[in-house]
Amino acid sequence: MKILFFFLSIFFLTKFYSQVLLDDVNKDKVQYLASNSAYRNWWDVQHYTLDIQPDITDQTLNGKVSIDFKINSNWNKISDNYMQIDLQAPLLIDSMFLKGKKINHYTKPTNSVYLISFSKFLPQLIGERNDTDTLLSIDIYYSGKPITAKNPPWDGGMIWTKDSMKRDWIAVACQGIGGSVWFPCKDIEYDEPDRGVDVFIHTIKKMKAVSNGRLVEVIANELKDVYHWRVTYPINIYDITMDIGYYVSFEEKLKLKNDKELDCQYFVLDYEFEKAVKQFNQVKKILTSFEEWFGNYPFYNDGYKVVQTPFLGMEHQSAIAYGNDFKNGYKGTDLSKTGWGLKFDFILVHETGHEWFGNAISSFDIADMWIHEAFTTYSEALYLESYYGKKAAQAYVKGIQCRIKNDIPIIGVYNHRQEGSGDMYFKGANMIQMYRELLDDDAQFKKMLVGMGQFWYKNSTSKEIESYMNEFRNPILKADFSKMFDQYLRTKQVPILEFKKLKGKTLVKWSNCVEGFDMPVKLKNGNFIQPTTEWLTIKKGLFNLRIDPNFYIEIKEVKI
Repeated sequence: MKILFFFLSIFFLTKFYSQVLLDDVNKDKVQYLASNSAYRNWWDVQHYTLDIQPDITDQTLNGKVSIDFKINSNWNKISDNYMQIDLQAPLLIDSMFLKGKKINHYTKPTNSVYLISFSKFLPQLIGERNDTDTLLSIDIYYSGKPITAKNPPWDGGMIWTKDSMKRDWIAVACQGIGGSVWFPCKDIEYDEPDRGVDVFIHTIKKMKAVSNGRLVEVIANELKDVYHWRVTYPINIYDITMDIGYYVSFEEKLKLKNDKELDCQYFVLDYEFEKAVKQFNQVKKILTSFEEWFGNYPFYNDGYKVVQTPFLGMEHQSAIAYGNDFKNGYKGTDLSKTGWGLKFDFILVHETGHEWFGNAISSFDIADMWIHEAFTTYSEALYLESYYGKKAAQAYVKGIQCRIKNDIPIIGVYNHRQEGSGDMYFKGANMIQMYRELLDDDAQFKKMLVGMGQFWYKNSTSKEIESYMNEFRNPILKADFSKMFDQYLRTKQVPILEFKKLKGKTLVKWSNCVEGFDMPVKLKNGNFIQPTTEWLTIKKGLFNLRIDPNFYIEIKEVKI
């Protein structure tokens, strides 16, 4: 009787806790899709194999995705015999198999989430969970009509369109909406496939299919060709891509900083070939500059690739999406309104910068996307500095201040798939400029940038990056940057440097700022002052503060 009672207790406890978790899912579907749920944290993705057959006529996808994974140390809850797979409706999973055995028990608590019951496979899984060399594989067959992008790349999904010759052209852009918009996956920022991805794309004759990494082979069939691409590095889910069009390609081998040859390929629509050859001459200068500032290109084994797309651009790892019309600037305009933004092709520079920041260094949560965008936006200035000098770079960063909105904080809401303000680009770049000014040592600044290679091929938090940057100090100021990060990343307020004249003295203090804000400021003469939130006498008889223009602050005189 005791044994029977024990097994009945386990049964009802399992049912109870599973139902509690499912109830939580239905209470907050967004949270469930975005967070590290109990159904996600016990397994680590190692590799994806995608085999995709697009139907251009019906604008549908039919495919198989194999996910190789390991069981990790988080296997410690009753609910751990469930696995969460994400696939956004109207796409549907048709069937699933684990080690060749069909999985019949799963539920779909939301339009995007499948919960697979592994009760049947539990003994086998428990036996293999501590074997670090064992990979389990789940095969998922799916089909349907995926969400169509409304305004790619910002409002993403699949893109089914025509080129200017009225021929079919297919692409995908899914950073915000997530990779599960076009294939089943573990759609969470922090779990990149450690062992890369293999992508098989079926396409009609005459059209070429391009994805990340290197082309392994083209398998010719009677009516269709299958393009097999392979990625050997970890990769963000939203970076995995598929582009199909009437492409032609050309390539070159570039010797860069380390004298190692980098394979570069360019895929463009056939009638754009001549424009592309001319415009993409900038690539060598861009890569040369960035290797000097950031260290060697992070994905030498997979090569570097630019692919023309029907949308503006995206940092698809080793397969940069390009839609900037073969013009300098941002489709021919200067975001900085200084003239310097027309000295380079914005998409080539910006998306190449993402190979270091966003692809090699990735945030753990999309709320910390400033790690991707602030550094990449600043890379535009560093490119200018490489070829036009430091003053050009400073003018560019100052110029893009006109794009700052100060609407909401740069850091978004954690565990809710919610990024912060678009100010992560322009305000973030200005914050990095101020950080550099406060270091007051360009050799140290470059050392900091190159040293960020320690964060490559893994996911990092804002706190980790901030802590690392805080290790570098001006030996005279010895300033701690923590309050600066809090001010510019976690609030929307622009700090105000107040000053007043009192009995032949000038006093200063910070306002509109976080508690304890004490960021130093450089004067135009090169000296520093370090105000706090309390009035500080800085000099007798100095009535007009001449602040270095590289500081994104407001200045206000307080009348007595």
